[in-house]
Formats: sequence, structure tokens, C-alpha cells
Amino acid sequence: MTKVDNATASLSIIAQDLSPDEITVLLKCVPTRSFRAGDVKSPRHPEQHWKHGGWLLETTLGRQANLEAQIADLLGRVTKDVAVWQRITKRFSVRIFCGIFMTHENEGFGLTSDILAQLASYGLSVDFDLYGAIQSDEDE
Repeated sequence: MTKVDNATASLSIIAQDLSPDEITVLLKCVPTRSFRAGDVKSPRHPEQHWKHGGWLLETTLGRQANLEAQIADLLGRVTKDVAVWQRITKRFSVRIFCGIFMTHENEGFGLTSDILAQLASYGLSVDFDLYGAIQSDEDE
């Protein structure tokens, strides 16, 4: 099995009544981007508005960094106070998103028990989107 060498991780917090400023204070971290319900999605489409609020944090590491390092980067930038995480996860939809971009048929990755324990203690779920290698007709 070849190790995945192209991945990305981010932390997202979403809710109808989410106040990005409140999350920033609670997590002691400035988001990569944030928005409130009703904000315009894009200046090119001023008619489109967010139906919910969002607070998003992207890893500072590049896509070539291993997935666990990217998740550790995210968790290392926010509060470690479990009570704060319990408050946040009770009120909002919270997840770690991982995009895995495979270039070969059989690539994989693993997460250590340490990072899994930290995610569990904060009550965070992890979503994996897997993007397979596209084979040309010549590869068959």
C-alpha cells in the first residue's frame, strides 16, 4: 500500500444561529473564514445568501503533509479545554473534514490512537472524502 501524499484537513462549525465572533473567543483562534446566516456568499452572486452561520479553520500545512499532521495542526491552534468543546458540540454541528486525493489504485493512511483520543475527548466527528485516481484508457 502506497501512502496518500495529497490530502487536506479542516475544522468546520455550522449552525443557523452561529456567531463567528463567539466561536473565535471560545476557541481562542481566528478562523480562516467565517460567515453569518444571511451574509452574501460571493460578491459575484449578491443574490445568494448563507442559510446558516459558519466558522472554518484550514490547516496551515500543505497538501503533501500527512493527514495526521494536518489534524494535529488544527487541534494545536484551538483551545484544549474539553468543557468548551462540550459546549460547542452540544450547540453546533462540528466536524473535521479530510479530503484524500489518491493518485494510485491502492493508497492508504492511518491515524494514531493519540490523535483519535484527542478527537474523541473533544466530541469531534471526522468525515473523509476519497477522490480516486482517474485512469485513462491507456492505463487499462
